[in-house]
Amino acid sequence: MDYGIRVVLVMNRKGGSGASTLCRALASAAAARGKTVTIFDTDASTSCLRWMRAGKAAGNRSSLVEMIHTLDAHRAEL
Repeated sequence: MDYGIRVVLVMNRKGGSGASTLCRALASAAAARGKTVTIFDTDASTSCLRWMRAGKAAGNRSSLVEMIHTLDAHRAEL
């Protein structure tokens, strides 16, 4: 059953709370189910961006997951 577009926001003002880890886990689970995922990474630590690059370098990147990194969410270009 398909429920259409879903938007999940994972955020916390405090660093080290596990938000990036949760985001990566949710993206991986959705891609494993064949869903397309776009991650808007606005975190200065760039941990989601680094995760995506490491997966690509290891040949383990899903074409279903797209990463958009910017520190200014208003400047994100699709």
